[in-house]
Amino acid sequence: MLKRLLAPIAVLSLSAAFILAAAPAPSAPSVEDDIGAIKKNTAAFQIAWNKHDPKAIAAFWATDGDLIDPWGVTSIGREAVEKFFTGEHTGMGKLAKSTYENKKDDVRLITPDVAIEDWQVVLTGIAPPPGSDGKPLGPQFHRVVVISKKSGGEWRITAARPGMPTPVTDAAAPAKSDKPKTK
Repeated sequence: MLKRLLAPIAVLSLSAAFILAAAPAPSAPSVEDDIGAIKKNTAAFQIAWNKHDPKAIAAFWATDGDLIDPWGVTSIGREAVEKFFTGEHTGMGKLAKSTYENKKDDVRLITPDVAIEDWQVVLTGIAPPPGSDGKPLGPQFHRVVVISKKSGGEWRITAARPGMPTPVTDAAAPAKSDKPKTK
C-alpha cells in the first residue's frame, strides 16, 4: 500500500523538477536594454530642461550625485543640483529662456551598472553676459560627460561635467561619426 502511494508522488515530484528546470530563468536586461533606458533618460532630461523644471531636471540625479558646471560651481547631492538649476532656469537665470538640443548621445557601459555618456548639445537662448548688448547669445555647442549608475533597476546620474559652451561653427559642430576609429 505504501509503495502504491509513494510511486505517484515520486513521479509527480520528478515531473515538477524537470518542468522547473526547463523553465527559462528570468533574464537580466541586455546591454541594449540598458543603453536604451539610458538614452530614454537623456531624451527626458532634454524635455525637462526645455520646460525649465528644476525639480524634474534634478530627478535624473542620484541622491548623492554631483554636478560641476563649466565655471567650477559644484553641486553635491540631488537637492543641491535642484537648487543650482532653480537659480539658472527661473527668473533672471542665464538658462531661463534657453533651449537644449542633444545632437548626439554616445553611451558605453563600463560595468553592468555603470555607464559613461558623451552628450553633444546645442544650446540656444542663453542670457547675455552682464554689460553686453542684451541680446541672447547665438547657438552654443556644449559637450557634457555624464556618469550614471544603475540602482534598483533605475539609471541615475552620479556625475555630470558639462564643458564650456562655445559658439557653433563648423569646427565646433557636433561630430558626425558614431564611433571613434580604433586599430
